[in-house]
Amino acid sequence: MATLTVRNLDDDVYRALRVMAARNNRRTEAEVCDILAKAVKPEGRLRMGDALFALGREVGLTNASAEATDRSRHRFDSVWDAIENTAEEAENMKLRSTLLTALKNHLQRSGITQTEAAKLFGVTQPRVSDLMRGKISLFSIDALVTMVSAAGLHIEMLVLGGGISRQGEGERGLGLVRPAIDDVDGDERAE
Repeated sequence: MATLTVRNLDDDVYRALRVMAARNNRRTEAEVCDILAKAVKPEGRLRMGDALFALGREVGLTNASAEATDRSRHRFDSVWDAIENTAEEAENMKLRSTLLTALKNHLQRSGITQTEAAKLFGVTQPRVSDLMRGKISLFSIDALVTMVSAAGLHIEMLVLGGGISRQGEGERGLGLVRPAIDDVDGDERAE
């Protein structure tokens, strides 16, 4: 619970609070808490949830229609699925974010400076700074793979089936790609 300190309280007000608390068989602090709660949360206040429920009933919304609305809301497997325009762009961003995160984590664990990392990767120090700040839009998959390799990490990819098939064959095509990145210490990171 939060703590509130009241300064410069008039002595008469404090005595009145103590008298009220004694009448209600509680400490002064409990009395003040009750007074504040009643002041900011009055009994007849408008409760937003109740108001929305009443409004829904007025326009004919039933429990069944509310449940159907909840079921129709689209759920996403990844933030990239939600914010990218196409499935292809989302998959590209998933790969890039996995590679960028693995590189960033590896550099942080290894303790090398950005200048040392820049020399290792064959890029400038500001480029490594962009990497460490997660500026994913500045890095292609190719650039990240090159840096991962230069860092001594190993990439393994697993391509899982999707919903695409050739006409008439009914086979599942290729879909989601989730790389597993092993660093030289043997830690495996799958995103």
